[in-house]
Amino acid sequence: MTAFWIIAAVLVVVAVAAPLWSLLHRRGGPDVSQSLLNTAIYRDRLEELKRDLAEGVLEAGQFEAARAELARALLQDLEGEAASGAPHRGWLQWWPAAAVVLLVAGALVLYGHLRQEIVFADVPPALEGNDARLARHEAQRLLRQIEAEPAQGETWLQLGRAYMVMGRPDAALQAYDRARRLMGETPDLLVHRAHALGRLRGGDLEGEPARLIARALELDPDHRAARIWWGLVALQRGDAAAAEAAFTRVRDSLPSDAPRRALLDRLIDQARGAGAAPGTGEAARPPAPATQGAAVTVTARLDPALAGTVPPGATVFILARAADGPPMPLAVVRRQARDLPVTVTLDDSLAMMPQMRLSRFDQVRIIARVSLSGDATPRPGDLQGEAGPLDPRGGARAEVVIDRALP
Repeated sequence: MTAFWIIAAVLVVVAVAAPLWSLLHRRGGPDVSQSLLNTAIYRDRLEELKRDLAEGVLEAGQFEAARAELARALLQDLEGEAASGAPHRGWLQWWPAAAVVLLVAGALVLYGHLRQEIVFADVPPALEGNDARLARHEAQRLLRQIEAEPAQGETWLQLGRAYMVMGRPDAALQAYDRARRLMGETPDLLVHRAHALGRLRGGDLEGEPARLIARALELDPDHRAARIWWGLVALQRGDAAAAEAAFTRVRDSLPSDAPRRALLDRLIDQARGAGAAPGTGEAARPPAPATQGAAVTVTARLDPALAGTVPPGATVFILARAADGPPMPLAVVRRQARDLPVTVTLDDSLAMMPQMRLSRFDQVRIIARVSLSGDATPRPGDLQGEAGPLDPRGGARAEVVIDRALP
């Protein structure tokens, strides 16, 4: 904001000073005074020649020759001034208009470049109460911090959170967008952006909010906030079983005295109530017996030949995919290379989407991958192993050896 006002002020000064300077230049410019001076010199010199002729210092022929030379010199001076002065006066004539155009164009360019800072200059809270007032003070503090260090993505993320407390999801989305350009996609940022979008849509999480939450779970299958929001998506879709599984998984991962357990208990009760309610949706139809209890116990280990090539902190993704179906994982668990060998259980509670669960497929493949970048998307150089296809129902087990590098 400071840079915007400084540059805008400079443009205003230029636009005002240009016509003023031009007028002053016309009023006392050198093109007028120099012509008068040259003419006065010519007259004085001509009078001197006349006196010399009268006193006999010059003869008549000499006088005429000197007067002709003096006239030629004056004519050359006047023509030179006309040649150099005409373009100069033309430039001065158009300079005020050019300055105005410069002012308008500069203001538009600056506004386009800095419109985010202009939007964030002052965002009044839409909610009343002490929390909203405290959030506004926090937002003002963060804005001052952003003005000093605009490239700090975490500060933009915090600003978006403050705007959400103020009841301004519109401003929060702009802050989250700036954070995304600086930080890239992170699970926290994706979940917060989904929350803001859902608030703007009156609580509807379908479409983009659900996609953002699913992406957050791809990046971090154990992200608690993303898992809770995915449960809310499932509940909104009428899939009470998937919602209950998501909420239960998060609750069971918390300490027994965690304050959030009470909230999750209420959400679980809500999901159970929705599942028991009559209706025609998916939640009202109990799963077929053949699909109950779908789970695969997986033991993943690293080939001893690769043991020295993997950093202990590298991320390990253990997942199940349909043998003949879409590539989206049906269940994912994330661990670190230092945990290998490790045994985990893949089941429906780990589903990325309600429609993509282990219990919906007869044959699945189990994949264990060491991601050197930490990204869920496979990249060249990642280490991987596979097992299957196998039936995920009836207590299936699989052992996966990570033994090859992806090309």
